[in-house]
Amino acid sequence: MLANWPLVLIRIGEVVVLTAIAIAAIVATLVPIFVSAGLSKVDWSDTEHAPEALAEFLVSHVMLFVWVFLAASVVLLVFVAVHSFVEAGAAQVMIDADARAGDAPPAQRARFAAFTFDRFLAGGVRGWWTVFWIYNIAWTIAGLIILIPLLFALAGMLIVREPVPSLVIGCGALLLTAVLGAILAVITSVVSIKAIIDALAHGLGAAAALRAAWREMRLDFGRHAAVALILIVVSMAVAGVFATAGFSYSFHRTPTIGLLFAPVRLATSLLNMAVSAAIANWLLGSFAAIAGERRT
Repeated sequence: MLANWPLVLIRIGEVVVLTAIAIAAIVATLVPIFVSAGLSKVDWSDTEHAPEALAEFLVSHVMLFVWVFLAASVVLLVFVAVHSFVEAGAAQVMIDADARAGDAPPAQRARFAAFTFDRFLAGGVRGWWTVFWIYNIAWTIAGLIILIPLLFALAGMLIVREPVPSLVIGCGALLLTAVLGAILAVITSVVSIKAIIDALAHGLGAAAALRAAWREMRLDFGRHAAVALILIVVSMAVAGVFATAGFSYSFHRTPTIGLLFAPVRLATSLLNMAVSAAIANWLLGSFAAIAGERRT
């Protein structure tokens, strides 16, 4: 990860590009639609009738929200496609770095330096479509699993039909879904990264790469789990540090002091993005090293 540090800058650039796309989509699509639909004509100063006015607007503009949903879906697909390109390019660099270094110890950092922009682009072009479908398949399966407790809860509420037991069942299902969702999010993220490495290293398709990743992680559970656990702990620690720093900056409510701290906040945000990008590359590099050992 350290030897190929330009990947950190590329990931920061990805965040900037995605943010720009999101802002452009909102400005170019949503704002004109709402304005043309007459939302700006609603008298929000009349607080007594504002809820009725909003409800009437929602009911009379159903197709508007269908269009908003479709536009948001397209933007989300663009986000996944851009991230897939970056992830495929970074994975290619990490795989080549491990192959180039051979049995060199990590202290010999120069032997791991494999980054060139051409290599990154080649990996992105070659693997983005496969990575795109890895994400779609993995997260679709995870989403279907998360729906299971909600479906059981809905069935239980329909059978019971009593207010208090139904409330207990619903709250329990939401709590179970939240816990299951957090666990599945971690597992899905780790399996997806492992599948991306396998896809780029062995030229596998999305489904084959996911099957190979799941099989290899079960066969070598200890190392994969240790890598994931270490990086999760590091990520949580980093998030805690930056959250504490952000809270300390927001403590000052004086506008003048807020302006003085603006450059510090910007620097902190950039540092947070850089550290998060480094952790993502670290995970890719770790799994590339494990895959390289299996190849040899």
